[in-house]
Amino acid sequence: MDTEISNRVMRILSEKIVGAHYDGKITVDTPLLSSGLNLDSVAVLELVMEVENEFGIVFEDADLSTDLFKTAGTVARAVEQKIRNRPVVASAKRES
Repeated sequence: MDTEISNRVMRILSEKIVGAHYDGKITVDTPLLSSGLNLDSVAVLELVMEVENEFGIVFEDADLSTDLFKTAGTVARAVEQKIRNRPVVASAKRES
């Protein structure tokens, strides 16, 4: 797992999603739903939007499952996969 991506996902969680409502340390193994951060549906949607904006990716409806939101690490791995599978855009050649 890419450490930079993991750190950025954990920062989003701690600074923008849970803020002062969680006093523990968020790690890649921190559960996001009922047994951990206890994110509700609004917080999950906020997380999706923040991650999409941060990394320039888009999660399709089919990507959004409870498996994606098991831990901070599962989100980071999904981001990695989206970035890796992002289409490469060829630069336009200038006419001389």
